[in-house]
Order: sequence, then C-alpha cells, then structure tokens
Amino acid sequence: VTVEVGVLHGQFSNAMLGALQPRKHILIDLDLKYAKHAAKIGWSNACSGGPVDHCGHDWRNGTPVAGGVKQGRVPFLAKYEAAGMLEWRAGRSAEVLEQLPNRSCDFIYIDGAHTGNGPAV
Repeated sequence: VTVEVGVLHGQFSNAMLGALQPRKHILIDLDLKYAKHAAKIGWSNACSGGPVDHCGHDWRNGTPVAGGVKQGRVPFLAKYEAAGMLEWRAGRSAEVLEQLPNRSCDFIYIDGAHTGNGPAV
C-alpha cells in the first residue's frame, strides 16, 4: 500500500503507480477534484515543470500564459481508478494520516504544503 500526500492534478500519482505498482494507493489532499477528474478521463493538467498553475497563470506575477496549461496522459491513474485500487481521502494531511492504522503503509510520499508551517506539521 502506497500513500501520496499532496496530489493536485495526479501527474506524479501516475508516475508512482507506474513505477511502484502497489496493490492499493491512497491519495490525500485538501481538494481532490483535479486528480479525480484526471483519473476518470485519463488526462491531467501538468502540475510541474514550470511556474504555471492549473489555471494557466504564472504564479510569479499572476499573468495568463500563452497557450494555457499543458496536458498529459495519466494511464496508470486511470487504470487504478477503474480497478477500484485508489482510495481518495480529502482533508488536512496530518489529520488524515492519523486515521490510517499503524504499519498499514509500505511507502508514504509527502508533497504537501510548501509554505509556512505546512511542511513542519
């Protein structure tokens, strides 16, 4: 069982599933709508590789970026969703992680909040 804290659009979820091939993957985020949509349709907005957010704005100054957001296939995320092997848990990561039974996870990847006290929690 693998756990991913901080999911956004599901691009890294797809990479983890392809590489690790767990029997179950738990996805934790405050808002799972983008990743759930990606899992349903097999396509996701790019979430990394530059300073552009999911709305196509440069986070450094808030200006729209020509061409909007890049998209990419997420076949492993879609496959796991179709097979019922994804568990979606919305909420604050520290609180959701406390709900998991001790020793129930083989691997936990943390990519949560990047500012303030978020990473320290």
